[in-house]
Amino acid sequence: MIYNLIQIPFRIALLPAPPDKVMLGFTIVDIACDVIFLVDMYIKYNHLIIIDKNGDEVVSLALIRSNYVHGQPFKIEACASLPLYYVGNYQVMTLCRLPRLLRSSQLSKYLRSFHTFVQEQTASAAVTEGLEFVKLFLTLVLASHLAAMGLFLISHAEHGDQHGDGASDVTDDVPSWYSHDFVIEQFHGSIGATYLRAFYWGLGLSSFDYMDIHVSKAGETLWFCVVALSGVVFIGVIIGQVCTAIFNANKVEMQLQNFAFYAKMKKLPGFMVRRAKLFFQFQLDCNKGMDAHEIFRDLPQCLRLELFKDLYANLLAPIPIFSMLSPAQLNAVAERLHSKLYLPGDDIIMEGDVGNALYIMKQGLGEKHLRTFQLIVAPVYEGSSFGEVAFFLAKRHSHGVRAVKCCEVLCLTKADWTSAWSSEVSLNFKVKMAMAVEKEDQLMERVTTALKGNFGVTGQASIKLTSMLGVKKRASLSDKHTIAGRRDSVPNYFEYIREVSRSGARKGPLLSQFAPTPRATIWHPGPPQQPSWMPHSLFRNVWDVIMLAVTTYYVTMVPFRASFVEFPQPAPYWIVIWFAAEYVLDVLSVADFVLRFQVFYVFAKGEMQTLPAVLRRHYRVHGPLISDIVALVPVEIFAIGLFSHTNSWKLVSLCRLNRILRLVHLPRLTHSLEHVLSRRKWFMANRTAFEYMMTFVAPFFIVCHWIACLWFYVSFASRSDGDTPSWLVTMGYLPLNMTMASTDDIPLGFSESTKFTSMNVYLASLYYAVSSLSSQSFGDVFSRNAVETWLTLGIILFSITFYGVLVGMLAEMMQDKLHPRASFEQHMVDVSTFFNYRLLPFDFFIQTSRFSRLQWQNHMGRTEDDFLSVLSTTIREDIAMFVKQNVVKNLRFLLECEEVFVRALVTKLRTEQFIHADVIYQFGDVGRTLYFVDVGSVSLVSATTGVQTRNHNEFFGGVALFEDVGRTVTAIANVECTMFLLYHDDFDKLVDRFPEYFDRCYKQWCVRDEDPIQKMYIPPRRNIIQHNGSTKFH
Repeated sequence: MIYNLIQIPFRIALLPAPPDKVMLGFTIVDIACDVIFLVDMYIKYNHLIIIDKNGDEVVSLALIRSNYVHGQPFKIEACASLPLYYVGNYQVMTLCRLPRLLRSSQLSKYLRSFHTFVQEQTASAAVTEGLEFVKLFLTLVLASHLAAMGLFLISHAEHGDQHGDGASDVTDDVPSWYSHDFVIEQFHGSIGATYLRAFYWGLGLSSFDYMDIHVSKAGETLWFCVVALSGVVFIGVIIGQVCTAIFNANKVEMQLQNFAFYAKMKKLPGFMVRRAKLFFQFQLDCNKGMDAHEIFRDLPQCLRLELFKDLYANLLAPIPIFSMLSPAQLNAVAERLHSKLYLPGDDIIMEGDVGNALYIMKQGLGEKHLRTFQLIVAPVYEGSSFGEVAFFLAKRHSHGVRAVKCCEVLCLTKADWTSAWSSEVSLNFKVKMAMAVEKEDQLMERVTTALKGNFGVTGQASIKLTSMLGVKKRASLSDKHTIAGRRDSVPNYFEYIREVSRSGARKGPLLSQFAPTPRATIWHPGPPQQPSWMPHSLFRNVWDVIMLAVTTYYVTMVPFRASFVEFPQPAPYWIVIWFAAEYVLDVLSVADFVLRFQVFYVFAKGEMQTLPAVLRRHYRVHGPLISDIVALVPVEIFAIGLFSHTNSWKLVSLCRLNRILRLVHLPRLTHSLEHVLSRRKWFMANRTAFEYMMTFVAPFFIVCHWIACLWFYVSFASRSDGDTPSWLVTMGYLPLNMTMASTDDIPLGFSESTKFTSMNVYLASLYYAVSSLSSQSFGDVFSRNAVETWLTLGIILFSITFYGVLVGMLAEMMQDKLHPRASFEQHMVDVSTFFNYRLLPFDFFIQTSRFSRLQWQNHMGRTEDDFLSVLSTTIREDIAMFVKQNVVKNLRFLLECEEVFVRALVTKLRTEQFIHADVIYQFGDVGRTLYFVDVGSVSLVSATTGVQTRNHNEFFGGVALFEDVGRTVTAIANVECTMFLLYHDDFDKLVDRFPEYFDRCYKQWCVRDEDPIQKMYIPPRRNIIQHNGSTKFH
């Protein structure tokens, strides 16, 4: 199809009467294509299995034939394969091939099929995105080809067969574009030169570039408009495709930026921000921020089972507790597994917590420990299950499990386990599983009790019980080495809050005092880490900034010197000094290569890699090893020895262009610069400008700089023949008869008296490059010979891609910055429209508008869940403990509770804001919510007791949490307030998990709103109902 689409219009327009041998070749290929078409129709008619509307395969030959014959494709293919053969006039023979072009309507379908086939074979995102660009480029080239042939046909019909002397078989005072085109004249009207210029016109017009070929007749003008409008649509499709690809590829980066905004707003401590960033890095490394359940939620049940069987069934089969399950039952369990990520030191299971989930270590390393006695009792390797005792025996966890390295853990909740079976099967499994884990529980309890007695453990001690518990070690090489990034250096914020609250008005302790003290461990610590080699250390940041300057020099000055600087003989001192300074930069580049190859630490596979062998392997597999080696090869040394050149300095300058390959480090070095600048207060207000410069302006300038250098160098070299013009000649920079020998010494700087200087010509070349890359050419600098025309075609094709990528990146950045604002403004418009339509009170509209604007100012229209939902449970609990610390400090009974309960409570509290004069609830309202005032004050108005005031760090509405009764007061916000809300459903789940804390909560919170906060209201005795092993309070 592509062959016919190219050669048939070409033969009709430019080659109506080819030579006999050429026509014989065309005929042989044409017949071969017709045979292929017939074979394709035969396969579809007799052998191609089809899928019916119900998704079933149809193998019946009669149904296959009937479906094909009555379908639209058969009609098109039959018309396209009509046997219109003629022997005689070559032009008529070519016209008989026109029906074959009908097959071109199926080209997009075949391209999609090929794209799908490649996706199934490779499953690579890079290959998929590359094929999208290939499809777009193929469409652009074919469209430009058709536009070029259409232009020539229309021009030939309107102007006739004009020649260089202006002779024509059609009386016309206006010459055609091809009769006086300078490139066609140079090649004496050859078919190749004519096609080159026509294709140049079609491609340039499709991309809004060059207008140096002018049309004059009505038909040509109309065709010009058709091609231009088609180009608008096509360029829009390209930019849209690129924007979508870039937007989908940067979701994790957007989540990180949103969290950075939240961290700045809440003034989170540095260690929390660092751990959150580490989590995002691990999430990107582990699963690219994608959740299988979310991605494949629309799949039918059978396909979901097959998918999760391939993902997890092989991991479940060797686990002893799942040995009694059949393959189908294993698949049902695999479908209900959810992946969770944990950082080193995160508590996967907390000692004393309720066993509501079963865990399987998919990736990483963990340890079982007794927190009270600082005992490490066993390791948890990949493929191990844990938490099964509390899960199947309905007990609390007798020991905790925490991550030693970054871990991916598969979690099976009790609700998912129950939903997988019928009640009878579930009861049967429960009995069998309980019997299986009972022995392990008894063994663990006996061993732990014996250890406590024998060793008299009261302080910090670490015991490894692998042999006693029958844990088979499956450690990899990396397990025996450094266990880095532990949570041991992270302060315990709960202990800090407890001590600050106890100290009262006295000077409280420092947060750093609550970092865990060093303890013995069962893990080999590995060699001591060098802080200077860590990512974002002071040395790494300074070094990256230096290498950023070196790399910027390479990508700008090296091509500039190779193209625009001519070296006089003998060379002056400044040339020698320039090259000597550049070789110093080469030494820095070699040092950078060595440091990154085996010294600088990298985060990979869930931990900080410090071993030189691992670093070398990582750099070889994931780093730019090949490009760095090629960039450091001294090509100029070999070139001087192998080639003779009249100007060795020019040869050396050209051979050093391989240094440009250091460009691959620019994104990472730019990120390091941003990290350094982010510590400055002024940077936050200018971050958007910085991102715009690094994302759009800098890449645009670099590529324009390269195009300018290439454009001048090729043009300057191609005008070596005095009879071949160039844009340098037509623009007046060079006389037509100037030879290469007379341009050995070109002045460098700008000059008004001497037009041909390096900077003058560079500025003109840069103007051409900018206009080419932005598709805004004004037609004053354009190609004047065949070489420049070919170069322009390549620049156009590259510009479409690169400019599309730049616009896509800019659109993605603006989408993240401006979309929330646009959504907010649209929301305000909707609110105003609704109030006007319903004729609601104006005061109510003012209150609603003020609340919406307050939400925008404080949170950019996002909720707390929007910022934190992607983080791990432990990090969310740490952040909630910091943000809601006033609740913990001022509710004295929480200071005596276990940390696991307090962490669970603060994560249940929902943040909500109220503006001045907001009615939080009215007398008689039914709402089972407890309010904690964090900022502001609230008036509780009662007809009997008057007005009570609840200030910050106080609460109200507690009775409704325990009794389903109406409100006895009206609560009104005195100022703009921030409150933490505890809903009854969340509280009910909390007391189900920790029933022993119900009485404490009841005594603390069950206070009537009309009573002072100090007085406790004692209600009638409550009923306790036992239901399915859980406790309900009414």
